[in-house]
Amino acid sequence: MKFTDIFVRRPVLATALSLVIFLLGLHAYTMMTVREYPALVNTVVTVTTAYPGANPSTVQGFITARLEKVIASAPDINYMTSNSAEGKSTITVYMKLNYSPSAAVANIQSKVQQITDDLPTGSQLPVINVTVGDTTDLMYIAFYGKQLSQQQITDYLLRVAQPRLASVHGVGEAQILPAGAGNGNTYAMRVWLNPQKMAALNVTAAEVSTALTANDFISAVGQTRGKTVQNTIVATTGLHNVNEFRNLVIKQSGNTLIRLKDVAHVELGAQDYDSQAFFDGKPGAFIGIQESPSANSLDVAAGVKSALAKLKKSLPPGMHEEIPYDASTFIKASIDEVVMTIGITLAVVVLVIFLFLGSFRAVVIPAVAIPLSIVG
Repeated sequence: MKFTDIFVRRPVLATALSLVIFLLGLHAYTMMTVREYPALVNTVVTVTTAYPGANPSTVQGFITARLEKVIASAPDINYMTSNSAEGKSTITVYMKLNYSPSAAVANIQSKVQQITDDLPTGSQLPVINVTVGDTTDLMYIAFYGKQLSQQQITDYLLRVAQPRLASVHGVGEAQILPAGAGNGNTYAMRVWLNPQKMAALNVTAAEVSTALTANDFISAVGQTRGKTVQNTIVATTGLHNVNEFRNLVIKQSGNTLIRLKDVAHVELGAQDYDSQAFFDGKPGAFIGIQESPSANSLDVAAGVKSALAKLKKSLPPGMHEEIPYDASTFIKASIDEVVMTIGITLAVVVLVIFLFLGSFRAVVIPAVAIPLSIVG
């Protein structure tokens, strides 16, 4: 007796096993991760150091070169690149495939801390960021408006849109683009010094910097206590608008107070002017959605679109949103093509069996067995 004879003599057993295979296959299908590319851990660590006012050669010699030397000694680095721009050093470290992201950050951070005290006075502490997953974002979302500036749009994204999209299940990172200082091109107080006026009033750039630092800070003063009353002392130590910055006293020459507006043009402008973003010819900003390594691309895309539908109701007047790139569209199209191919194949096989045997009863068994086998 052959093994297959058991299922012929006991059709109930064969039916039960077929149902078990079908249910297990169906469960596996619903739990399966769907991605455009195979799941690989691509760890990229970025070390960014700001050195305001320094030219590229100074940044290269005193920051980039020193950091490169110590970072290169970290283990399991595939290769790294660096860029020294005006006032900014960026070192991008590409780790070996499937290397642990947490271990990469820990190793590079320990190397960077070795020379933190050797960096020039005036430079900021290096900022280490890690990116894990695909090098291409799952989707890009454009926010734009004809009557809005890029800074206004970015400010809204930073306060409202980015936190909502980043909280969607499966989203690894929602990055604002263009990525000035990591948070998009946001508002900043711009002080444009006038060399002629500064020379006439005998004011140096160092004095302006010192005055800004000394008059715009956060101070925790303390509390006052009595027998029955306790008060918290609040000190207004920050500057809050353009006029306060303009009227800031830089120095005193005799009985004359020299204010910032006397030697500079002060305005609320952009954090940097190195890049601009447009969509359909209108000023805008973008959010790049990057999925976590174990996430299902289709589920992430559906969650992001659902969050966008809710966000669209609260967009400021004149602002619009579009999705110019969505990788899940190609994934879904590929799956649809596979399903269609399987369906056509099943129909052709059943038709050929019917034409050869000429009996509907003979067609029933393969017509049922083939879908069960595929799902299983």
